[in-house]
Amino acid sequence: MFAEDVAQDLFPIGGDVDRKPVFQLLPHDEHVSGIIELAFARYGGHGRYGRRLSSLLSRFGNQTGHDLVSSGTETFEVATIVNASGRTIDFLILRLHSIWRVAGFIWQTIPRNALADGHRENPDPVNRRLVRIPRNRVVHIRLPREYRRVPSGLRALRHIEIAVPDIAIQNLNLDGRVQIPYDLEELRGIEERAVASITKSTGWSGRGTFGDAITDYYTMCRFLRFEEFKIKLREAVAGTINRILAVAGNTVGFAAEVTLQHLPTLEDIAASRADLAAGRLDFRKMIDQYSNYRRGRATSQE
Repeated sequence: MFAEDVAQDLFPIGGDVDRKPVFQLLPHDEHVSGIIELAFARYGGHGRYGRRLSSLLSRFGNQTGHDLVSSGTETFEVATIVNASGRTIDFLILRLHSIWRVAGFIWQTIPRNALADGHRENPDPVNRRLVRIPRNRVVHIRLPREYRRVPSGLRALRHIEIAVPDIAIQNLNLDGRVQIPYDLEELRGIEERAVASITKSTGWSGRGTFGDAITDYYTMCRFLRFEEFKIKLREAVAGTINRILAVAGNTVGFAAEVTLQHLPTLEDIAASRADLAAGRLDFRKMIDQYSNYRRGRATSQE
């Protein structure tokens, strides 16, 4: 649930806020924009060329955010496309799996089924094969340092999503009597507090599962902390996009970067925290202010 909540509004669906693109390409160049749009439309195999750049980058950002908070780190290869004469004309973005760093080089493990699909003339492909990837085509992204323990903590608690825990079934006699007394409600409470503790640094609300256990003031504090987490993650993703563009530009032959606009900033968070401490911030107004779809800027004077 945590990864889905991060991904669904890390960047606005469609890439716009009030019909204003959140990604801006600098310098603006229609030809370069077309090359970048095609590359990000191909990413994941389910995009379509013809969507605007901001929409494609937002989709990439949400998908990357989802994968990043689940794994803690992601790796991409910027591959090139050449024409019949050997000239580089386009680039591809590939998400890499099974990466190994050996002897100063980066290797990817290709599984047997991938070899079988790509080398049909080989009747008996090897089980695995290491392919060396040039370091200058590889782009890494990691969660900001203060959040790096969250993915492993949530994986340790993944059993919480199970409707009925195994102990509730294994603890019954054939006649339906409980062998060892326990309180299922108390167990749920402990699990909810565990989730709240693991996600404390991010401020995630757990979709309200532990809302009754915290005060309204702390609910607002967590809300702002979650928005701060998304801002930092959003900036990390945007920085990764720019590193991808830098690698691609060196081979295809362009120089461009993207900037974010019309989205909350860390300065907004600082102002809201000051308003909250002074009792000037209403919860509903705060939610409206930080919505990616309603970007009304509340100020301390309102």
